[in-house]
Amino acid sequence: MARAAGIGSPRLIYRYFKDKTDLLLLYQVVRERMSLIQFIDSMKELDDTPPKAVLPQLAGRLAHPIADRCD
Repeated sequence: MARAAGIGSPRLIYRYFKDKTDLLLLYQVVRERMSLIQFIDSMKELDDTPPKAVLPQLAGRLAHPIADRCD
């Protein structure tokens, strides 16, 4: 993780996080938000699509992550 963040030494990462628990909490938050980020990015491809075509697609994209959590 330190390498991916461009931090020279893995120990330097603790300047930003007090311990591994903090680091893992950040990882968990990013994972939870990733589907929202992907959803927002996917909206860009629908910019010129008529609303009647977009709304069913949006409903499906929103329902998919919710349905996954219910399984």
